[in-house]
Amino acid sequence: MIGIIGAGAFGTALALALGRCGKPVCLWGRDAGAMDQMQHTRQTVGHLPGLILPQTVSVTAIFDQLQDAQALLIVLPMQQIASFCATHAAFLNRRSLVACCKGLDVATLQGPSALLSAVAPASTVGSPAAVYSFLP
Repeated sequence: MIGIIGAGAFGTALALALGRCGKPVCLWGRDAGAMDQMQHTRQTVGHLPGLILPQTVSVTAIFDQLQDAQALLIVLPMQQIASFCATHAAFLNRRSLVACCKGLDVATLQGPSALLSAVAPASTVGSPAAVYSFLP
């Protein structure tokens, strides 16, 4: 299973794409009401209207449901990464992590791979942690 942390437009789009390829995906978001609605209706909430989530995608606000993920895609705004990682450092360490964000943390002037490597030095991706991005 692939875990996606962040159910905004980009995280949901990644879940849709991976799910359509037949990959089991667990999409996590912090808004329990919105996640419950997405899980039950199979429709995206607020982002990507009209798209239906494949059955291979589960949606949750329960962070521990990411426990069995082989890889975690962290799809959060760059300015939230440090705080999120500090809160969940023990969970993230020793896991395959992929930062799916752009920019620098304004407080530390670090990019996503530096932040992830600092909080999860035993990440199985190696050092530095992986980063996924694209240019239009």
